[in-house]
Amino acid sequence: MKSGLALVVYGKTYQKYRAFERLKSAFQGVDWLLINNQKPVDSGEMEGHNRQFEFGAYKQALEQFVGYDRVLLLNDTAFNSHAFWLWLTLWQRAWNQKPVSGLKVWSDLRFDGITLLERPNPFAASWCMMALNQASVKMLGDTLISVLAQQPEPLSFAYEDFLSGWLSGRMSRGWHGDASAENIARKRQCIVWEHAWSRALLEAGIELHSFGSFDSFRLFLARFFDRLQNRCRAISRLINI
Repeated sequence: MKSGLALVVYGKTYQKYRAFERLKSAFQGVDWLLINNQKPVDSGEMEGHNRQFEFGAYKQALEQFVGYDRVLLLNDTAFNSHAFWLWLTLWQRAWNQKPVSGLKVWSDLRFDGITLLERPNPFAASWCMMALNQASVKMLGDTLISVLAQQPEPLSFAYEDFLSGWLSGRMSRGWHGDASAENIARKRQCIVWEHAWSRALLEAGIELHSFGSFDSFRLFLARFFDRLQNRCRAISRLINI
């Protein structure tokens, strides 16, 4: 059985968290890719082109993982913005399951309603994506290639309003990241791609599953600490303005 794990980063922050070492310790016997979208890259890192941010790097990883039976894709928000130690156990429990049949993908699954045409319900938050059989790995790659190749289309007024509200912090669960024009434009495009990827997966017959199916209480704790640390960072950022 061929298994692969890709961690997509921008810069060297991951070294502070010892993220790659912790992942290597938790997942034995897998093929590793550490894709850095910021040049120059160090020995042991694969150079990402960053043209499509983490999604372009995911595409690079999935091209390397053609024919693989299990794949886990992560980006550096796994330790920058999430309770890494709790999520790591959830990923391990999913990874160690008996062979999974059918077209299925596991993620941090979100249920945000059916009011927006562009946002499926549920959709997979793309910072962590896992496929546990060869057919699902292939569909993960095929759908991402299709999404990234699509020409931009006009978005509905309701979806544009949602994006504007989420990125400006008008919504209670909105984004609290660095609000520079460059970062807002990048985050906006990533949200659009994230929703489009989930739509493509669902339309291809992929079942989207939550890592909480392996431990619902640990998922509750993980999301609680995710929100807590992100609120603390948002408050700290406001204080320091």
